[in-house]
Amino acid sequence: MRDVLIAQHECQNMAAGVDYGLTIPPSTGAYDPYTLMVNYYSSDAQAERMTDQTREWPVDIDGAERVRHVAQTQTTPRDAEWIAEEADVSTDTAVKCLTWLVDQWDLEVVETTEGTCYKLDGVTHFLRTVRSLAEEHPVEDLIEGIGALSDEIDAWKTTYEVDSLEDLRRSTDSDEFSAEERRERLESVGEWEHFVQLREAHQIAISLQTSLARLHTELHIEVQGSNFLPQDG
Repeated sequence: MRDVLIAQHECQNMAAGVDYGLTIPPSTGAYDPYTLMVNYYSSDAQAERMTDQTREWPVDIDGAERVRHVAQTQTTPRDAEWIAEEADVSTDTAVKCLTWLVDQWDLEVVETTEGTCYKLDGVTHFLRTVRSLAEEHPVEDLIEGIGALSDEIDAWKTTYEVDSLEDLRRSTDSDEFSAEERRERLESVGEWEHFVQLREAHQIAISLQTSLARLHTELHIEVQGSNFLPQDG
């Protein structure tokens, strides 16, 4: 009963003016689908300060943070030794950090021909992307983003003369194209898949904003009604 009362009190506070952690900024316009795709797979601005040419890390990024960044920015599963080398830590340290990240649902374990490997947990990252989009962009920007992503997908259909992603994926096994052409098509398949995921994330972010706004209104009305209690006499 106590938990129920606490939950009701928290809901009343929300309705009275406490938000849901989503502060929507004004429209910025100028949506770039390729920038969105890069941000989708590497949103850690601090770790991006690493100098790729020298492989040097900023002194304020510790070993655990380096392991997290390396593991979460790979497009293919990697084993602990590979991640440890890239993060400049011992394999034991990498394994401990990776195990913790798996427990937090940030990574998932996959078995490959190279043994136990780690990859970004797709569901967790997708949900975080939805929240990030909902927090950082108003509905009009999200709608614009959906249009831009759809335009890019339509461009691939025209370029490769296909009707769907599956058609393009099947074409990568065709002997009709050179090895270079098949490689290019494979890259486009990967980008197309990412754009489909991003477009879906935009659509869910719009629904999230709409649902929270409606819930806030309903709770506010309910709390206002509870302030006018019937009096005796």
